[in-house]
Amino acid sequence: MNTTLVRCFTTFDQSSGNPALIVQNDKFSNAERQLFAKNSGMPVVVFVSRAQNNKASIAFFYTEVEATLCVHGTLAAASVLLEQTGLDTLTFVIKTGRTLQVRKHLDSFQVLLAAQPAEKFMLDQPEIAALLELPDATFFVHDRPFMVASVGSPKLLVPVDSMETLAALKPNFERMIQWEKTHQVNGFYIYTPEPSGQGEHFYARSFNPVTGTNEDIATGVAAGALGLALKRNITIGQGKLLGHPSELHVSYESNDRIWVGGRAAIIKSPIA
Repeated sequence: MNTTLVRCFTTFDQSSGNPALIVQNDKFSNAERQLFAKNSGMPVVVFVSRAQNNKASIAFFYTEVEATLCVHGTLAAASVLLEQTGLDTLTFVIKTGRTLQVRKHLDSFQVLLAAQPAEKFMLDQPEIAALLELPDATFFVHDRPFMVASVGSPKLLVPVDSMETLAALKPNFERMIQWEKTHQVNGFYIYTPEPSGQGEHFYARSFNPVTGTNEDIATGVAAGALGLALKRNITIGQGKLLGHPSELHVSYESNDRIWVGGRAAIIKSPIA
């Protein structure tokens, strides 16, 4: 078994990026994989198997649950395998049987994602404000997407009025877990435009406590959902409030397809 530590969506700050542990050639059962992930201290462990030519199967394990899709884990695995093979593109097969096309593009790695069905239901804005410990729903804005959207894992997109509101959020995680389970939504993605006023630049925070990590450093699945909802290219900053500033880029291709990507840095070479 070989392991490699990778940070995804890095900037030029040495502490930047969301870590992922890539495991190759393991012989674990799923239960053993889950235990390994729980003990790893990593936000996600990505198990890579059956790598042949330009195709491999990958599986994502958070601290508490196996995930159907993790974009930062996908890009971390891509950075390792593309370096090992010398290729520029790869295809990954995930748990659902879905295939993911990944590529190296300039100094970044990208994955092609498509819109996926998401459960439609009426959003109770005062209830969501209470989950985020906001006084009321007046901190939300109504000229940007406030909705559940998915590129493989449903996310609740919540637009707030300022960086100050975003930074001050202190969610009720116990109640949030119950809301997520009830509505089959995998996390809250709270976002606002960068203060510079650039229309394509946003800052976001991602809360998905059901995974075992209350707040995520950088969330590619949610960034992709937001890019599709906005129907344009966007850049998202995330993780600064956690001490790990990260940058995600979404390239809008069509009504149902986007590329999500960013830089990746291999921190620790494979260890048998």
